[in-house]
Amino acid sequence: MDPRTHLNDSTISDPVGDPQQDIRYTLTVIDANGCVASDDVFVTVNPLPIVEAGEDQEICRRTEATLSASGATSYEWQPEQFLSNPLSGTTQAIPTETTLFTVIGTDDNGCRNNDSLTVTVWQLDTIRGDDYAEICLGQEITLMVDGAYAYEWSNGSITNEITVGPAFTTDYWVIPY
Repeated sequence: MDPRTHLNDSTISDPVGDPQQDIRYTLTVIDANGCVASDDVFVTVNPLPIVEAGEDQEICRRTEATLSASGATSYEWQPEQFLSNPLSGTTQAIPTETTLFTVIGTDDNGCRNNDSLTVTVWQLDTIRGDDYAEICLGQEITLMVDGAYAYEWSNGSITNEITVGPAFTTDYWVIPY
């Protein structure tokens, strides 16, 4: 392989090299007196680390995704504002909207490579329902919500409405899915 093909200019004193494999460069100089000297430098080209960010993930809003990178010895995740520790191989992400996360991995040789994954954030539906109701002892009331696919009430019911007749002031809550 001709080393000159991997130099930006082989006739200058500080060329930039971009070899694709290990290579030996020889520098030959001739001074004003016609004296010739040469020196060699062997350049080892290390492969880039194979950095893996993991699979794309889907989460509900206000929940977290665990991001785990591999293939390098140190990591830097971006964007960092949604992460518990952007400089860790494994970190927790709590994005507020669908976000592309990129991890830059560096190996023991200082070589860097990157990979990305998308965390899709499913937004919760808007849930509608009364937040306060009042009845007299012995009466019943139907509590109803809508706006989600499924529900789980504090009394175990899994429908969008429940009829209750408590004997004392009681809080009822619902988890929408």
